[in-house]
Amino acid sequence: MACSRLDATLENGVNRMSETKQHKSQNLMPGAVGLLGYGGLIPFVGLAGGAFILPETMAGIAEQGLLLYAAIILSFLGGLHWGRIAAGATISATNAKDAHATSWLIWSVLPSLWAWGVIWIVASQPLQAVLLAVGIFICWQVDRNALTAGLFANWMRKLRRDLSIIAILSLLTIGIF
Repeated sequence: MACSRLDATLENGVNRMSETKQHKSQNLMPGAVGLLGYGGLIPFVGLAGGAFILPETMAGIAEQGLLLYAAIILSFLGGLHWGRIAAGATISATNAKDAHATSWLIWSVLPSLWAWGVIWIVASQPLQAVLLAVGIFICWQVDRNALTAGLFANWMRKLRRDLSIIAILSLLTIGIF
């Protein structure tokens, strides 16, 4: 009897340690993710800086490059949700859980459509920059809700915050200044 209680106590301790390690590992950003994610800020910062320090003709090219890169990133942000749903179980029209997945799929295409519309319809580059910054901000807020719901790994919270802030500030440098 004493041995079985000891075994149960040890098992509970091991389970708690395992859960703690698992929780900590969900908070640790994989190295490649950090490298690629933060490395993805180089075009934002570099092109925004280039828009200020380069001669006028080259500055215009840097601005256009920044706007196009931001549009691509918005498409990527929507694609995160498409991929998350596609990686799960198949979707059927009769399951309520699948209706929730369908809502996420619908959301996942909206950033691409927003970015495309901004680049295609809006003629003013400063206004394009502001509207693309708004799109990135909205995606960040949607992803914060997804993180709260446990739909992404915990490390994604800091990554999305950091990347969104720098991307938005980079766009606003050509949109406002």
